[in-house]
Amino acid sequence: MANGQAPHAGAFACPSNIPLGSRITILGSARDRAQRLGIPTDGICADRFAKRYSRGHLDICIPRGYLEFDDAERLKLAREFGRVKSRVVITPNKSR
Repeated sequence: MANGQAPHAGAFACPSNIPLGSRITILGSARDRAQRLGIPTDGICADRFAKRYSRGHLDICIPRGYLEFDDAERLKLAREFGRVKSRVVITPNKSR
């Protein structure tokens, strides 16, 4: 990932306008939906999107080995959560 760490639960890929290390918290019905599926709803901006992606998108990392899912189960989980519009709280990392 862009911050030098290995992919892990709680890591988010973010557009370049969000500083690496910023805290991300998903709110509302997307939070409830993610929690029901066991997907992290709080974490840090640890990776970057390619520049072609919109400034309004985040991606939640669901790494290999998370919740003991195999690759097919991880893909099913990602598809079940899907693309969701949601409010988020972003707390910038002030040390960068």
